Amino acid sequence: MNLKDQRIVFGVFITFIIFIIFIFIALGILDKHRIRIDKLERNQISLSSKIDKLEAKNQVQAGIEVAVTAYNAVKSQTDSTSNRTASNKKPIEGFCGVSRDLEKLLDLKFGDIFYLEGLNRYEGKYVFPVCQFQDRMHKRKKDAS
Repeated sequence: MNLKDQRIVFGVFITFIIFIIFIFIALGILDKHRIRIDKLERNQISLSSKIDKLEAKNQVQAGIEVAVTAYNAVKSQTDSTSNRTASNKKPIEGFCGVSRDLEKLLDLKFGDIFYLEGLNRYEGKYVFPVCQFQDRMHKRKKDAS
C-alpha cells in the first residue's frame, strides 16, 4: 500500500469514527428529549387525575373567562428570583401564575388545579390545558378578564 492509499484509508477511517460519534450524540439528544416528554406526560396525567378526583367530589368551580398569557422563567421576564415561583418551587411546565385579584376572587391556594378550556396550542407548540397554581403575576396585573 503506497502513501496515497494509506491517506485515503486513514481519511475513510476518521470519517467513519466522526460518523459514529455523531450517531451517539444524536441518540443521546433524542433520549434526553424523550425523557423530558415522558416527564411532562406523567405530570399531565397526574394533574388530570387530580381534576377527575375533584370532579367526583363536586369540588370543581364553574368556569370564568380570563385572558391567558405566557412567560419564561428568565430574569428579563420575571423578578430577580426567576428560578423560583411565588410558592418557592422550581418552575416547570404545567405551573401557572394568576393575578392577585383573581386569586382573591376565587380564594385560590397554591396547588389548586385549572383546566384552560380552548387552549391546546400556542405558536404551533402543544400546551397542556391543565395547570397548577404555583405563581403570582406582578402586582400591576389586575382584572381577571
